Amino acid sequence: MIYHYTKGYCLKSIFNDGFIATESKRRLNPAPLLTDYVWLTSSFRFPKTALPLLPNIPSTSLVMHLYAGSLAMDYESISRACAGLYRFGFHETDNRFTQWFRSNERRAIRGDHKWEMMERIANKVGDDVRSFWISTNDITLSRYTLERLVNNQWVTLIDSLAEPVNLDPQIMKEIYVNANKWLSTNGYKDDAFKRAA
Repeated sequence: MIYHYTKGYCLKSIFNDGFIATESKRRLNPAPLLTDYVWLTSSFRFPKTALPLLPNIPSTSLVMHLYAGSLAMDYESISRACAGLYRFGFHETDNRFTQWFRSNERRAIRGDHKWEMMERIANKVGDDVRSFWISTNDITLSRYTLERLVNNQWVTLIDSLAEPVNLDPQIMKEIYVNANKWLSTNGYKDDAFKRAA
């Protein structure tokens, strides 16, 4: 299996759109992008490079990991701050995905000093770039699982790998309530995460 890790406050827009968008379509960071993919990994743990920077939780800082060594991760606190930590799972044989390390996309960007630095940082904090996968297109929500991190264990909420399923209204209500609470608490308008036109 390969996984796209995400925060709970992102799930509302993912389910509203019916897909996981590439980097340029749904973002709040104005910094220029070096790539425009959906990133996945074969790692079973939430990648440090996918965590938001939360000033009150030092283990979310990549700089802290680089200079202080490996820090204990407080995923429960991070989860509470992000309306939950989730992952979408897909079969690695699904033709929507390409292994990053040997991809043409990686070959095209090799030699870019900023990108090489980003890969070195990912490796130094334990997010082995050889485990990364990409989709060059939005990933439609088909043939996937959705899991939530609860007490440091992944709990399956949705499993549509074998066949389509009707989404449990209670699970969807919880996802939307948590996302709306986070968005309003953090000063975002309800449509802040809509994809770019």
